[in-house]
Amino acid sequence: MLTRLKGFLARRRELKELDASVVSRPRPAPAELVQVDAREAVWRVPVPGQADRFMSAKPGAINDEMFVVRVDTEAFYRAWLRSSSTGRETRSDNCLLRSEMPQDYKFKHAVQGFAHGRENPVPLAFAGAHQERDRVDIGFSNGVTRSFWLIANKAPSFPIQVHGRESAELLNKVCGLDPTPLSFSELFAQAQRQAPQVATPARHAPAAAARPAPKVQPRSGRSGPRKGRGL
Repeated sequence: MLTRLKGFLARRRELKELDASVVSRPRPAPAELVQVDAREAVWRVPVPGQADRFMSAKPGAINDEMFVVRVDTEAFYRAWLRSSSTGRETRSDNCLLRSEMPQDYKFKHAVQGFAHGRENPVPLAFAGAHQERDRVDIGFSNGVTRSFWLIANKAPSFPIQVHGRESAELLNKVCGLDPTPLSFSELFAQAQRQAPQVATPARHAPAAAARPAPKVQPRSGRSGPRKGRGL
């Protein structure tokens, strides 16, 4: 009972600090899209005091239903922590306090994953949002620990994969940095527009068939070529 009370008070203090921070500080620049081709999109995620990290997404069969939301990390952390504060302590996607995130049992795997750099970017976390009475509920299908790593290391912004336009628009409204979410269809259409056009070889009219050379008749009095010359 005492442990739960301490946890409740710690979360309330953290949320109060986040409320003040998110409102007073300038909005960060969104994570930069640095590569997009037919196979993959890659974003650069700056991390204070560390090398840039990289995250990626791949196209699929339902590109029109998948979206990318580039979030303000502190605003996302506030929304996730607030939605985790009541009645969902046992959920696997419950948000921890920032100070507790490095204690997550899978945190070391996120450390290793983000260390690979641009050559092997970390897949986007797969999350979403829905309205739950008077608050927004943040849930994850995948990527809880990599999100812990980004929040714990205070990355200003990172991209999240979201299924469904309604969920993406709500998450973007709560903590997004773009005017609207970007669908995978729009995202990977950029690759098609940027792909170099292969020039089609010009068609030429077929060359006229060469006329056979006329037969040369030996001069009268000669039976064939002169001696000493090839045919």
